[in-house]
Amino acid sequence: MQSSESVRTKLTPSQNIPRSGVVAFVGRDEELARVHESLQANDRVAISAIAGMGGIGKTELAIQYAQRYWEAGAYPGGVCWLLCRGANIGTQLVGFAVGSMGMAIDTTQALSLQVATCWREWSNGDESNNDVLVVLDDVTDYDAIKPYLPPTDVRFKVLVTTRLQLGAGVKRLALDVLTPEAASALLAELAGPERLAAESEVAAWLCEWLGYLPLGLELVGRYLAGKPDLSLGALRQKLEERSLSAQALTKLRTAGDMTATLGVAAAFDLSWHEIGKNGRLSQELLYVMSVFGPAPIRWDWVEQSMTDIAPERLTQMRDEELVRLHLVKRVGERRYQLHQLVREYAQGKFSPVEPRGSGRGPFRWLERWVRSHQIGDRRKTSVCGVLIVEAQELPQTTTQAQIQDFQEVVPHLQYVAANLLEWVADDDLAWPYVSLGRFYKGQGAYGQAEPWYEKCVEVVRDRLSDAHPSVASSLNNLASLYDSQGRYSDAEPLYEEALAMRKRL
Repeated sequence: MQSSESVRTKLTPSQNIPRSGVVAFVGRDEELARVHESLQANDRVAISAIAGMGGIGKTELAIQYAQRYWEAGAYPGGVCWLLCRGANIGTQLVGFAVGSMGMAIDTTQALSLQVATCWREWSNGDESNNDVLVVLDDVTDYDAIKPYLPPTDVRFKVLVTTRLQLGAGVKRLALDVLTPEAASALLAELAGPERLAAESEVAAWLCEWLGYLPLGLELVGRYLAGKPDLSLGALRQKLEERSLSAQALTKLRTAGDMTATLGVAAAFDLSWHEIGKNGRLSQELLYVMSVFGPAPIRWDWVEQSMTDIAPERLTQMRDEELVRLHLVKRVGERRYQLHQLVREYAQGKFSPVEPRGSGRGPFRWLERWVRSHQIGDRRKTSVCGVLIVEAQELPQTTTQAQIQDFQEVVPHLQYVAANLLEWVADDDLAWPYVSLGRFYKGQGAYGQAEPWYEKCVEVVRDRLSDAHPSVASSLNNLASLYDSQGRYSDAEPLYEEALAMRKRL
């Protein structure tokens, strides 16, 4: 075996950065600068974690950072990229050190000794200021990688990409979705700016529906690029009908040069299975949160929707699993929100399309399908019940303070009215519409209140016919709104019909 002195003189600084598969890297310049600032600020080993949900672009940001600053000469000691999910990082490290850096390491020794020799020889390089970048990509268990981390040495900079929220000793860059402008630029780069300009409103809808998630935008953009005769409007219809199972959101066979290796649903599957390791309750919690509207969710609503589980247990699952894996984001004091595509994904988990057989027996699959539907129906009914209680608390004559407090309930009641009436009891059917009508009427916004009162009459009549008091109340509410606007000729027949119905009932 060669001496340490001879090894030092033969080190060949190198890099094994994966090839980037993006057509255009947009909207992340600020994040790149923050990563570099974080890594350079520490006088010891700097560990900066790029954390975020699946599909947010953690790996791509790390690739762009490593390549940019390697070419800029910031890491003359080399860049070593180690893939952590399902791979032995010790073996990868030694392989890079021997094959690319030219280190002489006795591979007959235990792996831990080989790794120690690798770091020691790297530390004994030609110049003490030759910074080295070590990237640990897709870390799923931080404790498992600790034995392989480099020693405390100013030259080693360690960048971690992970879905986890790591400890306080790790500098963390939480990666968010793209801005609407950056999302539009990425989609235009892939699908063609003229195509987006021709259907600009649909293009904006696509970006918003995808929640500005880089993976979703790239998959949809590449899908459009491969189908030049497909209109954006036709694609929108496919997404509305099939959601995450639409072909545009699965990994394309022709997109082998993409950095991401999974479709959107498959990327989320990794986190879904992770939170399901200790049972199904955490998955049910995510599902319940997905049943609410696409807006911040008050945590007490979640607790009231899942009274079969102790509040302490719910909080633990929320913080240690859902928030930790970036499936749920804290957006204020006891306020949480899901990304649009995470909502779509979770909603589908307890609502299979139809029962079908499997290799392990069709009856077992049917049993699971029925059980999933039962769980989904029960949880939806609970969520609707909680929101109906909130609706009932808004009085007929409102104050400005009550209007202000009620604002955060509005998007959730709108979602109930549009999507969840099946799980609202007959006696409560009118409440989403009545409360929304009161909300706008209380602000003098009669034009915005009118559709809710009109829809209320239509919905309760359709389900309850004319044999339920709610129909008479709905007619009276609409007449009262017309009355407030001075539309007496419109109000009078509704008052008369409501009065006659109440007498009859």
